[in-house]
Amino acid sequence: MASSFGVDVIPNPGESIIGNPVGTIINWPTSTAPSGYLKCDGSAISRSTYANLFSVLGTSYGAGNGASVAVTSWSVSAGAVTITLTNPYIVSGNTFTWDNGAGGIYSNLVATILTNSTTIVALVSAGNSSGTGGTVTLQNPTTFNLPNASGKTIRGYDGSTYTLAGTGGADSYALTPANIASHKHDTTIVQNGTGSASGGISTSAPPTSGTSYTTGIIYNNANSQVTAAGSNGSAFSLVNAYLVLTYCIKY
Repeated sequence: MASSFGVDVIPNPGESIIGNPVGTIINWPTSTAPSGYLKCDGSAISRSTYANLFSVLGTSYGAGNGASVAVTSWSVSAGAVTITLTNPYIVSGNTFTWDNGAGGIYSNLVATILTNSTTIVALVSAGNSSGTGGTVTLQNPTTFNLPNASGKTIRGYDGSTYTLAGTGGADSYALTPANIASHKHDTTIVQNGTGSASGGISTSAPPTSGTSYTTGIIYNNANSQVTAAGSNGSAFSLVNAYLVLTYCIKY
């Protein structure tokens, strides 16, 4: 309806006036996310910069630098603990919690020295000792992870088998005997190699003396296993015909 102040615009059927809510995932036809969206590639992003998205996702798809990091080794000497990590999440000045893997948990430790990308040093009230294993966890994490849809299709949530943020499946699979339907392999045996059946099988003795044979295996007159495996067990593809698009999430 026209007015002296402008024109009232009615949206197309099904079109939202307010747009997609934060957290909406879309398919996009290029490898670069459109404005207002991020690629669903599992990246760790800032909890403060993307506060609205963090309020929706939380740490369901990964805690970013708030995840516990495995410890390779540690040692305590003169009131200081030296910890070697598998990943460089903790840097000088960070406050962290250390679980030594042997029942000792120490909170509010401050990394005072960063000797390299995977070793931290902090003051700790503990007797001299050393060990392997355990974890460290940043007490004030700053990042969280996006959903990672790279190379994956999305499965609908059902609240039991398929839960939110759950992953599974594979692109290929090799069958094992447990996956194959019950079946049998019929073999015609002609006593002592006589009769009209092709490839007669001796039931009285192996076809050739001096040859080593495995118990429970049937051999033909050419010394070949009649009951040998019929497949090499190679994996086969489970991938349906597909079109690749980029999953993106609104922030």
